[in-house]
Amino acid sequence: MTTPPAPVTEEIRAFQQGFGSPPALARALRQTRFLVAVDADGIAVSFRYPVGGEPGPRWVCAFTTPELAESFAERHGAGPGGSAGWRWLVRAGAELLDTLLPQFTERTGLFVDPGSEDAMSFPPTTEFVPHAEWAVDLDD
Repeated sequence: MTTPPAPVTEEIRAFQQGFGSPPALARALRQTRFLVAVDADGIAVSFRYPVGGEPGPRWVCAFTTPELAESFAERHGAGPGGSAGWRWLVRAGAELLDTLLPQFTERTGLFVDPGSEDAMSFPPTTEFVPHAEWAVDLDD
């Protein structure tokens, strides 16, 4: 039996096919339960991806399946026998956006299923991280 895709995965696919709905995507993101890596101190693992020669914002990676999480961990030295010592927590997207990301002291976005065909990033804007002091307001 095949596990159906997570709600956010279905909405990401709709966007990739050109008919996604921003409100439906936001709802699905908040409702989906994700696997998120934390380090030995319980801090969410984050990465910085350079943009145009600049450091760019931080990104917390969230995964919709254990297989995607394990594959990512192995590529970053945290798989079986890896040295990074990550452990995984399951959290609702709403908790990630409203509680976890605002705990960072700098702009931090959410990257869903990086390395997969259904990957999508959610930038550190007030639209997605409304409770963070550092979130960018695109309307300003």
